[in-house]
Amino acid sequence: MCFALPAFSQASSGAASISGLVSDASGGVMPGVELSIRSIGTNALRTVYSNEVGRYEIVALQPGEYEITATKQGFATLLRKGITLAVGQRAVADLTMQLPTTSATVTVDANASVVETDKTDVSTVVNLQDVMNLPMNGRRWDSFTLTTPGATNDGGYGLISFRGMSGLYNNNMIDGADNNQAFFSEAKGRTRLSYAISTEAVQEFQVGTSAFSAQYGRSAGGVVNAVTKSGTNTLHGGFFYMIRDDSVNAANPVGGPQLLALGLSEKPKDRRQQFGPSVGGAIKRDKLFYFLSYDQQKRTFPAVVIPYSSTFLTSTGAAPGYSNAVGFFQSMVGPQDREGNQWVGLAKVDWYATPRNQFSSTVNILRWDSPNGIQTAPTHGYHATANGSDAVNAETVIGRWNAVLTPTFMSEVRAQWGRDFEFQLPNAPGPGVSVTNGINFGMPNFLPRAAYPDEKRWQIAQNLSWVLDATP
Repeated sequence: MCFALPAFSQASSGAASISGLVSDASGGVMPGVELSIRSIGTNALRTVYSNEVGRYEIVALQPGEYEITATKQGFATLLRKGITLAVGQRAVADLTMQLPTTSATVTVDANASVVETDKTDVSTVVNLQDVMNLPMNGRRWDSFTLTTPGATNDGGYGLISFRGMSGLYNNNMIDGADNNQAFFSEAKGRTRLSYAISTEAVQEFQVGTSAFSAQYGRSAGGVVNAVTKSGTNTLHGGFFYMIRDDSVNAANPVGGPQLLALGLSEKPKDRRQQFGPSVGGAIKRDKLFYFLSYDQQKRTFPAVVIPYSSTFLTSTGAAPGYSNAVGFFQSMVGPQDREGNQWVGLAKVDWYATPRNQFSSTVNILRWDSPNGIQTAPTHGYHATANGSDAVNAETVIGRWNAVLTPTFMSEVRAQWGRDFEFQLPNAPGPGVSVTNGINFGMPNFLPRAAYPDEKRWQIAQNLSWVLDATP
């Protein structure tokens, strides 16, 4: 009894693989069939041969649309079209060769994704094209993780829990490299900013809930594994502009009534604008490709400063200077200007140097600036002197080299350099004064955070894929 044993042939992070059985019309296995898989977008071609028991395996493929051409002397050429590979997928596409008739080529248009018959992990792939028209507050792409089974909110700050585990135990990956911030154990940039990579730059992402491969490890919760878009031979691009304005928003249910009681506007000015272009294409057809994305946010979202107790300013007292104290705190009540501005740019280059060597490089740069953004609640009890500016500077550079050493042995090397610099600066000097049930003022004791954390990450990973046969 003979069988094929794929060793280390699982799909690498950020990529996909496809395998299958080649047989004739009677069901007999066919060794020595030449199989060429071609990327529809870039014309990149990989060629392998079916082994002694008719099996084939092609690893480290970029997610996207493919077709397979199978040829062998004495049989009609088989063209299998309509193959869609998703990130992290280990797909199976069995092929049946036919004897030549009036046509030299037999075309099979599956027009569907191939199946994963040997899948052992619990994971879901989210294609952003499929969910682009769904409501998405803030355009944070990984919020769609909540559409997958086993994922729930972890608190009110944007963290996600898998199987009831803390959101601090997850692993976030971009193009096969870790996109984590170790100090707070969150994704780079953390959850207070809108997003670290634009939705326009993300092609799709895989959500691993449990039983995922060791290469996605370093986490006890779940894995969010995203892949960015690439250029193709066809020029493609777009531009988006989104606006959210207070004219169509409800009033602040807590601060609104108190502002009206003071004769102030019920609805402070609140506007969020998000816009940017993206474009991808070929620098040299079939060889060198690019993708560029720019995403900017301009947001004004004032807070309402009120005492933590509704009776704090209504009580009476006879102590000397009591009325002056009440007037002091009353002067602090009202809208507090606050902004959340963000700039995100991504550039990606793919170079198909030879059929055996492919290179890719991704650069992503983030800048986040939020005056008075340390306190994020819509209503809070912190005077401007007890608040401050919140900022993030983050850069990521990822490189990848795929080398087909032999038809059955392949090397995939990934390297990353990343930086996550987060800092918070106070609006005023100390001391800080905390008032029970009232309004706090003066620099709090946790500020300034002028250089912490300032993380730098170097990461190198190599996946070796070796497909071999074994006869027990």
